[in-house]
Amino acid sequence: MKSLQQAKKLNPKYLTMIIPDRWFAGGKGLNEFRDEMLNDKRFKKIVDYTSASDAFPGADVPGGVCYFLWDQKYSGPCEVTPVLGGEKLKSAKRNIGSYDVFVRFNQSVDILDKVKKKNEKCMSEQISVSRPFGFRTNFKDFSNKSFVGGVKLYA
Repeated sequence: MKSLQQAKKLNPKYLTMIIPDRWFAGGKGLNEFRDEMLNDKRFKKIVDYTSASDAFPGADVPGGVCYFLWDQKYSGPCEVTPVLGGEKLKSAKRNIGSYDVFVRFNQSVDILDKVKKKNEKCMSEQISVSRPFGFRTNFKDFSNKSFVGGVKLYA
């Protein structure tokens, strides 16, 4: 990902690269990079291969790969084209920075927008990775003593 940041420092008119899709939603240490990508209006087009082997037979890149066209003078919505199972899905021009993650499938954006209008709490506000549903996740004693308040804990 640093290679993309270095390439931008060269002040090119256009830039195209193939990069792993880890930045879309996960990846330790990628939050700052993801934020930079989602809020850069100069991305004109992103083609997302959900499986890297569809682009590069035999390749195994968890999460897939994407290529993009970045245009120094462009400022607007990005044309997003997902590729699933080797088939290009319907492209859509949209603001890729509408959410704090890259929404991979265009039809999902409408669904997310409808849910967002309900003003409900997000799951990330209701549970914690380290204490899902309020239970410790580092326990080791699976004897009967570990059944707290009648709730069986399985791991």
